[in-house]
Amino acid sequence: MKKDVRYVINDSKVLSENLDGETIIINFERGDYYSLNKSGSVLWSLIESKQNYNKIFDYFDSHFTAEPGVIVKSIEYNITFLKNDGLILEQEGTSTSESSDAALESKELFEPISIIRFEDMQEMILADPIHDVDEIGWPQIKPELKK
Repeated sequence: MKKDVRYVINDSKVLSENLDGETIIINFERGDYYSLNKSGSVLWSLIESKQNYNKIFDYFDSHFTAEPGVIVKSIEYNITFLKNDGLILEQEGTSTSESSDAALESKELFEPISIIRFEDMQEMILADPIHDVDEIGWPQIKPELKK
């Protein structure tokens, strides 16, 4: 994984919302939605602020404690997952904002990043009324979207 690459949300296809420490993401292109746990929400927040890989790792390393290699493996696996599902994009360049270098008195125990994909609402999400309304009205599912 290239350490000087920064990540950005694929805004043209993705919408997200944080609700009480859990982030929900909707991919309007595929019709999937995702649930991120607390650590996943931290990762998503850092990506939203256009941090590069090094800044993301530094943040997790300075705020959480875990066995050696656990944090880096979790970050790399989940960034790859987010890229493969089209939720984030890579961009060359440096981070756009500085992260805090303040020393913390105690670190929180690292909970591995969890991103769960749900496909049970694909048909409804893909039948988005903003984009798919025609003379028939909504909710009419296009034949090519029916399973």
